[in-house]
Amino acid sequence: MDSFLPQSYSTLQQILCELALPKTRDRTQNPRKDVGRCDVIICVMASPDKYLSLLLAGGKKCPGRMLLCLCPSWVCRSPSNTQSGLFSLFILKAVTFEAGGYTYLDTFGSPCRVMYLLEDGSMGPSEGEGLDCLTCSSPQLNTLTEDVLLNYQLLGGKGVPLPPMLALSYRPPEGLVSSHPSLMLHPTQEKEDLQESMEKVISDFLQQPEVQGSDKVLVQLSTSGWGSQESAAVLRREDREGLLRAAAALVPQVREGEAILLTACYPSIQPLQRTMVKNSLFKEPTVKKEQLFLHISAQVCRTPDDKPQVTQRPTRELVPAYCRAWRKL
Repeated sequence: MDSFLPQSYSTLQQILCELALPKTRDRTQNPRKDVGRCDVIICVMASPDKYLSLLLAGGKKCPGRMLLCLCPSWVCRSPSNTQSGLFSLFILKAVTFEAGGYTYLDTFGSPCRVMYLLEDGSMGPSEGEGLDCLTCSSPQLNTLTEDVLLNYQLLGGKGVPLPPMLALSYRPPEGLVSSHPSLMLHPTQEKEDLQESMEKVISDFLQQPEVQGSDKVLVQLSTSGWGSQESAAVLRREDREGLLRAAAALVPQVREGEAILLTACYPSIQPLQRTMVKNSLFKEPTVKKEQLFLHISAQVCRTPDDKPQVTQRPTRELVPAYCRAWRKL
């Protein structure tokens, strides 16, 4: 829906600024006329923070052909000329990614046809159903990949070390059990019971020795995804009242089969201790030392023989703990 547009556009500009890339320039006064109906157009309909590495890589590999649509009104459907009963997807407006990390807000003299669609369902009902173009996924698969609690249990089942997590589950599906020692599961059948028991359960979770060693706690819905900013808050572990308010605010949003998650966060980079130098000619620095998180990311694709392949080498960045902390777990 269009209500996502201001936040998504602002998020894009914030990330570009963090990466020292230029802000998006507006070219809508001069609609693009360099795109034909047979050109390969890749359309991404998702929150920009989840697929920015892919968008930047696409702008480098095929400049001008990697397009980001930030709301459903930027695209339209038309009956397919090649496959009966299906529809073609056309782009009316988009953010174009070019080489060098440059981005432009564009409109088109004539709508350009999408050849490949990547979406995550964060902008409402799927646009990929009934299309004649290739798509990345399906609503059913997105439901699984965006379920943080499910992925937590799958990773834990393979022996992956995980931070402590509290899951306040509302009418959980059958078979959902706390199979990992770091997972504290609290199921309820009614939202009133969830609200009433929340204070004691969260207090017990914060008192666990493993959680006591954490710095902050991430509060989010189980279906908000690993990299999404939607419905997520990161608060200091000592701020018990703030954590209760953040969790209580998610109660009206939680649906049957979902959960409100509290996950312990640990700073991965610690500031160096102050070292005194005798008889120094320089004044003591006054730079404020902040706790930092190490964010490591890489882009992995699947080859035709069903093997993973890294298409972009891992990148590393140090960011303040309060800045986009839910992406640094």
